[in-house]
Amino acid sequence: MPKDLKDLIEKVEVEQESRAYLEKTIDSLQAEVASLKNKLDGQKPTFKIKPVRRADEHDESEEISILKSMTTALRQESEQKSKENEVLQEQLQALKTEFVKLRNELFDSAKDEIIIKTQNSLNTLIQDYGKLESDNKSLKKKISDLQEEIEQHSKLATDLQSESFNKEQLEKQVGNFKAKIYELESNNQSLIRELKNLQAQGDSSNLEQMLEQIKLNNLELENENNNLAQKLESLKREKLKVHKYESEISDLKAQIDHLKEANKEIKDKDSILLAKTITAISSHDRKELSKPSFEPSSHIEEKPITILKEEEFIEKEVPHEPKFEDIPQSEIINEIKEVEKIPEETEDGSITRKWQCPQCGNTNKAQIREQDDKTRVIYSYPRMYAKKYVCGQCSKEWR
Repeated sequence: MPKDLKDLIEKVEVEQESRAYLEKTIDSLQAEVASLKNKLDGQKPTFKIKPVRRADEHDESEEISILKSMTTALRQESEQKSKENEVLQEQLQALKTEFVKLRNELFDSAKDEIIIKTQNSLNTLIQDYGKLESDNKSLKKKISDLQEEIEQHSKLATDLQSESFNKEQLEKQVGNFKAKIYELESNNQSLIRELKNLQAQGDSSNLEQMLEQIKLNNLELENENNNLAQKLESLKREKLKVHKYESEISDLKAQIDHLKEANKEIKDKDSILLAKTITAISSHDRKELSKPSFEPSSHIEEKPITILKEEEFIEKEVPHEPKFEDIPQSEIINEIKEVEKIPEETEDGSITRKWQCPQCGNTNKAQIREQDDKTRVIYSYPRMYAKKYVCGQCSKEWR
């Protein structure tokens, strides 16, 4: 009996060790999948759109080629990672199938052996119990016989008070028999307890509990596999996002090229307009200088120069603009000097303006707006106005 129990315990321990080994292998594979995912997350490029620089088209083509090479390298890395994930999935499935086969084989063999051994142990216990019952019955018969003998001897003792020596011997024999009966009863109770313990150990409820635990373990493994599948789907979605970002980058590059062309056209127009204004003003000055001189009168009427306020300019739909003849020549010359001071030439030869707020020192061109100052007319036909600048941060206006 104890040898069979030891064999069962050893087999259960072997099963637990094999199960622990399989769980360790599954955990290691899950750790590898997590590390691969972290590598993919770490190797994702953070695309930053650089500000527009005034450079040659050759440099832009080189930057585009570098970005294309980066995207191709990232695609190759993502494909390699997907292949590695597929290999890991195949390994997981192979391990699952092996685990299921081993589990079924172990449980089938363990069930058969446990059932056979429990049946044999129960049969032996039943036989032992039958023997004990027969021994108990025989002992009870002996006890009844002895009690009858004791009664007979007691009757004889009453009849034969002189025979006290024989009576004491009989009492001693009765005590010995009672001790033997007590020992037999204690042995009987211990055997009954052992039988109950063996029945509890070989009960099918324990086997059912073990099966339920194994089912729960299987459910946990299935949930882990589902989680791995979800992670793989998230990786695929991230790949699609990378493709979208690449398409957005190409669109932004096209927009940058278009804006550069528009900026060049605007610069050309500004330079042409400035040249026209300068030539027109210089021709006007020459005409006035060519006029005959006249004697100044003793009394000159001073006319005030009316400058429109911003509020009146906002309220009226069509503001009152002074004619070119009403503005004195000194003011026109000062405005021409201001206009000539504003443009500056860069290394490329293109004209730029001083984009800096005199109040807050803002130099961001996106926040500084250039507007026409309609209170100051440079040329009447075609109508030309002086320029003013408005800061988007502190709303300061300057010329």
